[in-house]
Amino acid sequence: MNEQDLREALRDAMTEAVPPRPVTADAALTKAQRALRARRANIAGLGVGVAVVALVAGAFTVPSARTLLGPAAGPKTTPAPTSSISHGDRTQYKGPQYDKGVQLLDALDGILPYPLQRATAEQTKGARFDLRTHQAQVEDWDKNTWSYSAIEAVAPPGANGAGQLNVEVHSPGNDIPADPCLAAKAFWGGTIGGDCQDVQVAGKHVGLVRHTTSSHPDALAAYRYPDGTVVYLTQSKDYFMSGAAGLATLPLTDDQLANLVLTPGFKVAP
Repeated sequence: MNEQDLREALRDAMTEAVPPRPVTADAALTKAQRALRARRANIAGLGVGVAVVALVAGAFTVPSARTLLGPAAGPKTTPAPTSSISHGDRTQYKGPQYDKGVQLLDALDGILPYPLQRATAEQTKGARFDLRTHQAQVEDWDKNTWSYSAIEAVAPPGANGAGQLNVEVHSPGNDIPADPCLAAKAFWGGTIGGDCQDVQVAGKHVGLVRHTTSSHPDALAAYRYPDGTVVYLTQSKDYFMSGAAGLATLPLTDDQLANLVLTPGFKVAP
């Protein structure tokens, strides 16, 4: 029995061709029960009586089926797991994860070795978009893994153009290999290519790719912390697809790149 059945039973009971007379609770109950039995022979008993009495006594206000029959009525279902698609855009636009992207960009600003500096408007003339950006996004909803990135156009004073630095951080729980060079070549899904060398900096193993096969980036360094956090620092002579002029040489030396990937301020995860 459902709410619709109760409505129809009550309507049938109240509209039978009987001379008008005052409607009592007992009369309405009897007629409603008779109509309901005729409509659904398998529905009878105390449950129906209680339901119809509730309808008559309550000025014919129909309570919900859950109220009438109790929480145990009806089949119980278990909600299906929420897929990552239902979470929508993976990029964060506010909140603590977003703030880590901001923090990463500030850290990138703070490590530029002299005389390298943030590129000026004149040096990035012709750029089609903002060349100073940051981002935080979910990599895997189920594992709760995140990545953070910050990108900057940089150049020494007087240069006619600008290069690019990009720092990218992956939180623990990622699938990036532990080996320094395998980690380095896993950047951007393993599309970089190039020869890698495991170099030691202050006793730590850094994967260094001096010349990639893609040229964007031109070079990169990777370091994996003991907790699984992975930091990448990449550089290019020009800012990819920006429309701005590039530099004649890379912004950082190999040693600077390998040393700066260990910058404590880059470890914004977890």
